[in-house]
Amino acid sequence: MDGGNARPPALDQFRREGKRVRRNAGRCGHHAGRGAVALTEACRATDTTLLTPFAEVTYTDARLNGYRETGGPFPTTFQDISTNTTVGRIGILEETDLTESIRLFTSLAWAQVLDRDDPVVRGAVLDIFELSTDTAGTLDGWAEIMAGARYQLNEKGVFSVSGNVATEFDEYFTLGGRVGYSQTF
Repeated sequence: MDGGNARPPALDQFRREGKRVRRNAGRCGHHAGRGAVALTEACRATDTTLLTPFAEVTYTDARLNGYRETGGPFPTTFQDISTNTTVGRIGILEETDLTESIRLFTSLAWAQVLDRDDPVVRGAVLDIFELSTDTAGTLDGWAEIMAGARYQLNEKGVFSVSGNVATEFDEYFTLGGRVGYSQTF
């Protein structure tokens, strides 16, 4: 489980009014946690290729304490927001040793929302103009495709690079990338 509580961040905005600088300020605390359980079973397809089917369930919980801005011509407030989502994922990971120090990997998975609690965001400007938005997502499932490479720099250091795409096939499409280095001590 990862997550944390943090000191409420200061959200300050400065604006110039003629020669004077005015400040709007507010604080908002938050908490987020995430846990995952995965089942995997690796099997050797060839001398250099490893196939690992997997099934995973991830639970994410996030809470944002209300926000009240002070100062400025249009002080803003928002109520507390709380949400959680459970996602199931099933797929396969393929890893191939190109050389002794270079490993290529690809993954194909289907992710499905199993349960979610979508929050309604409510706020106001000047405590007069209220606004409300339903953040309910319509995205229930999507495909995830990932490919990358790891390079063993030395006995304890590994450099890696990967890219991924997630798509619902109709409207949703996102690309991501990662460059990393890990060191064993």
